[in-house]
Amino acid sequence: MARTLKLLPVAVTAVLVWWLAGTVWRWPDELASIIFCDVGQGDAMLVIAGSAQLLIDGGPDQAVLACLERYMPPWDEVIELVVLTHPDLDHYGGLSSVLEEYQVSRLVTNHYRAGSADFSAFEQAVLREQQTGLRLHVPQVGQQLVMGPLTVTILTQHNVLSDQNSETRLSDVFWQDVPKGTDKNELSIGVIISIGRVRVLALGDAESKQEQALTQRGMIPDIDVLKVSHHGSKTSTKLAFLATSRPELAVISSGRNNHFGHPHPEVLKNLEQSGAAVLRTDLVGSVQLVTDGERVWRRPTHCSFILDC
Repeated sequence: MARTLKLLPVAVTAVLVWWLAGTVWRWPDELASIIFCDVGQGDAMLVIAGSAQLLIDGGPDQAVLACLERYMPPWDEVIELVVLTHPDLDHYGGLSSVLEEYQVSRLVTNHYRAGSADFSAFEQAVLREQQTGLRLHVPQVGQQLVMGPLTVTILTQHNVLSDQNSETRLSDVFWQDVPKGTDKNELSIGVIISIGRVRVLALGDAESKQEQALTQRGMIPDIDVLKVSHHGSKTSTKLAFLATSRPELAVISSGRNNHFGHPHPEVLKNLEQSGAAVLRTDLVGSVQLVTDGERVWRRPTHCSFILDC
């Protein structure tokens, strides 16, 4: 019996070493992951390609941390790029916690700030991170940010962002409150995420007016995956926009039994008519897609960094 007890730690150690070796061997691999985090009524989208991580929005609260912990390597505490699409709480609310728990290399945002205590707390978190190297970036429309196999192309209406690239102080970035009477959704920064030949479109909470403007300017390509704007609100995702973008898969991020009625039946009908398959975080939880740069497929919900599938 004593001999068995002595051998037990050795056996456990051997199994642990074997598991870690297998984990390290498969990460990073040739596959990229696109995760639409279940953060309730809000948006948070994590992209992992090679050793680079991109986070678009942070949801309304700390729920985003559970998603990052589930899908990022446990030893990786750096997020290369965070994009805040616009200053609505359900998009920036969790970013203060992200900045506290992870080292963020670059934050992309527009000039506008929200006049609220929550946004002030976010600004203070940004200030603290600037002391350790966080760079603030107000990009140009059409600009491409390249991180290994991942390319992020900035899309939005031309009057939202500055005419020139800017990496500067906090006070120079969040320099203007959202004008009275302006819908913050109209200020959304949109992006095309390219991984090989695969393209993912995410437009924040852009509404049909912004979708139409981008389409008319020839900025909406044929895409593979659409992050449906504004949680499936009826003010977005019109048939004409879908006819141009032609997504094969559409993901809707919305909260279970939310009082907004998202996603709207009209949006679901438009997506069905367009031929896009639909996945909803309010029904299935976080959605993990993987791509080899040629095609995209979904991994089962129970898969994570620890539990490979």
